[in-house]
This record gives sequence, structure tokens and C-alpha cells, in this order.
Amino acid sequence: MNEAMWFDKIVQRNVQILKDVGYFVIEPTYGYEISNMEKGTALCRL
Repeated sequence: MNEAMWFDKIVQRNVQILKDVGYFVIEPTYGYEISNMEKGTALCRL
């Protein structure tokens, strides 16, 4: 997920709502974007 999108206040509010009702959220971590191999944020894929 794009870093700017993840840190958007609306996205963060919605993530908090999901956590509050019991969902487990895997938050993004820093890694390499596959498309251009530049360092940035990436979401874990299961």
C-alpha cells in the first residue's frame, strides 16, 4: 500500500474501527516495491 494512503487520517480511522471490533490487522512495513525495486512501504501478503 502506498505510504501516503496508509497514513491518511480516514484510512487510519477505519483501521482503528476494525481493530476495535476485533479484526486483526497486519500493518505495513518497509520493504522493496516489486515494480521498480525501490525502497518504500509494502503490505505483507499471506
